[in-house]
Amino acid sequence: MIKKLLSLNYSNSLILEMLKGAISGAIASNIVAPAISFVVLYNYVPTYILILWLAMHILVFTLRTSINKKISFNINNETYKISYLRKYIFLTSLTAFSYGIITWLGILYKAPDINIFIIGTIIISLTAGSIATLGTVYIIFFNFMIFSLLPFIVALVYHGGVIFNIFALISFIYLIIHLASGYRLFLSHKSSLDLEEKFKTIFNKSADGITIIKNNRFVECNERARDMFGYNNYSIEEFLNIHLSELMPKYQLDNKLSTKKMLQMLRKAHNEIITFQWQHKKQNNEIFWVEITLSPIRLGQEKVLHGIWRNIDDRKKAEQEIYNLNYTLESRVKEEVLKNREKDKHMLQQSRLAQMGEMISMIAHQWRQPLSAISATSISLELKAKVGKLNSDVTIKHTQKITKYSQHLSDTIDDFRDFFKPTKNKNHTSYSKLIDSVLNIVQVSIENKDITIIQDLKTDIALETYSNEIKQVILNLFKNSEEILIEKDIQNPYIKVSTYSIDNKHILEVSDNGGGIPTDIIDKVFDPYFSTKLEKNGTGLGLYMSKTIIEEHCGGQLSVSNTSEGAVFKIELFS
Repeated sequence: MIKKLLSLNYSNSLILEMLKGAISGAIASNIVAPAISFVVLYNYVPTYILILWLAMHILVFTLRTSINKKISFNINNETYKISYLRKYIFLTSLTAFSYGIITWLGILYKAPDINIFIIGTIIISLTAGSIATLGTVYIIFFNFMIFSLLPFIVALVYHGGVIFNIFALISFIYLIIHLASGYRLFLSHKSSLDLEEKFKTIFNKSADGITIIKNNRFVECNERARDMFGYNNYSIEEFLNIHLSELMPKYQLDNKLSTKKMLQMLRKAHNEIITFQWQHKKQNNEIFWVEITLSPIRLGQEKVLHGIWRNIDDRKKAEQEIYNLNYTLESRVKEEVLKNREKDKHMLQQSRLAQMGEMISMIAHQWRQPLSAISATSISLELKAKVGKLNSDVTIKHTQKITKYSQHLSDTIDDFRDFFKPTKNKNHTSYSKLIDSVLNIVQVSIENKDITIIQDLKTDIALETYSNEIKQVILNLFKNSEEILIEKDIQNPYIKVSTYSIDNKHILEVSDNGGGIPTDIIDKVFDPYFSTKLEKNGTGLGLYMSKTIIEEHCGGQLSVSNTSEGAVFKIELFS
């Protein structure tokens, strides 16, 4: 508590408030009171001592006045140093202590009791007045009270006598009460000035323009209001001399006179809080939009308007842009939808062309064995004919083989033709039928590469969907697994296809033991044109189109995850 009382940490506003009464206080304590004391003790204390004492007060008065000006100047120029305050404390404390000295001189030189009482009255009067002149900087007030009254009280006790002892006691009680009262008054001053400082900061640093309007004119405003209108080179006082009509275009957007319409708004605002949008004019004649809120308030006995000016020029421009965008949005959306559809068609065509290339390779593989068999049967018939061992039984047996092989070739063509035949309408099928159709095409090719195909089919629920598109997705997943198993040269490779149902959700999973997809790219595998096999002519469209088919065409979901052995692609369709 004592440390807080003796602290020199005072705000500039408190110091400036003290300095307002410092000159009158210095005149009272260093000129008027010393002159009266000089007269009172003139016939009792040696004259040269009184002259020295009076000269000291005149010197202190001069120094106090000088430091007073320095402190004010430095605070206003933000160069204030705490050393100035220390000097001022020393000078006021010296002033106070000098009255204790003069009291002792009066007693020691046996001045009459009435003269001592007069000196005491002077001291009490000065200390009583110090609360008004020094009270906002409590350390100065505290020092003045202590250094003036304590030596005075001790001198009274030294003098002795009932009256003087009572006077000393009363003075001591007065000292305690006055110090406490001064502290309470100091806290009140501090709170009031802090509040005023906060208000000024809020007022001046507000992002919005704040004004006080009286008689249809600005009588007060902050810097933001002035700057908003482009009058940065004007002082606040100069800006307040500008009439409101000079800050507005002649007409508002509704073709009404700005001055007439503003007067209507000001009259209305005297009875209620109103908010409206308004066009103003800057110093350079640039038009800008503001949102104005006017509120009726009282300042003292006067009824005025409190106004908030918020620049909404950027907002109005954005609103106009949004309006323009909305105006053309429908046509833009249609245009973009058509572009996206064309893009999807192009990408689907690319994907199908890539699959057709793979299909041609599969057809060649599927036909190689029956063609070889037909060729071998034909050669056998030719040889038997040449050696004369060709009879009807042998001929019939060999032609039946050729017919069987030819039928196999024809069936293969039908499988491939059906596979790529576009289906515009949904049809009834099942996962088992879809898987069989795909395996008829790829099983031989995959198993010839020593890859085992495992089937774990636990559902055969009928589905209504686009069967050929689903088959293309399953085929793509099989081919992806086949390629990764061959590329990584996996031992005992396998591709597993599983089906099962959970309530109305029907799931098909294609998994392998190829080690899985790296975690840094697993989220990208369904992106268009993303491929891990670009060096092998990968298009990056297979999985993207697969996801598009399942999710956008068939209303299902296609996802991927990793297990300890490899990747798992999951197709989910709903019944």
